Amino acid sequence: MYSFLSNLPIDQLTKTREVYPLSLNVVKRHLRLDNDFTDDDDYLMDLISAATQMAENYMGKAIAKTLNVLRVDDFSGDWARIMEGNFLSVVSVKDSNDVSIGTIKQTSSHYDYFTIQWTTSIAADPLYITFYTGYNENETPEIIKQAILTKIGDLYDNSRTSMLYSGLQDSKVFETILNSYQAIRF
Repeated sequence: MYSFLSNLPIDQLTKTREVYPLSLNVVKRHLRLDNDFTDDDDYLMDLISAATQMAENYMGKAIAKTLNVLRVDDFSGDWARIMEGNFLSVVSVKDSNDVSIGTIKQTSSHYDYFTIQWTTSIAADPLYITFYTGYNENETPEIIKQAILTKIGDLYDNSRTSMLYSGLQDSKVFETILNSYQAIRF
């Protein structure tokens, strides 16, 4: 998912989801479960995670607010392009000694990638870039939330599924909702 304009070895070290787009209460309301029914709460939290990850995989972009750590070997240059959509912010750029390197002049967010430009050229082997992607709390578009709720309904209770019972065909509600948010790769 990540690449720089030069062909450098890149390794995604961690990808930690911190904030999911749906709360347990919203999911319970969608599934028409009473808030005081807590038997399935852990399972519902797992479904929130799974359905969000399914939507992220389909779109090719982060939805949940996610902290990413990227390792780039033998980096040298004054800018980088990282193929990750829904960019929020850069947390740090460090060398192998865990020391901040370079001064960021600007970041630029695009539909399915972002760029970092430094004030001067930097070099590190390896270079660690820590950044956030996804949506901040309460900023996820409602249509994406609806797609995730649809998938949670499919996973939780097949009587509320988006499957068509005439031949058990998938109605493609989830995919149809998310199509316009998919990353475009050439």
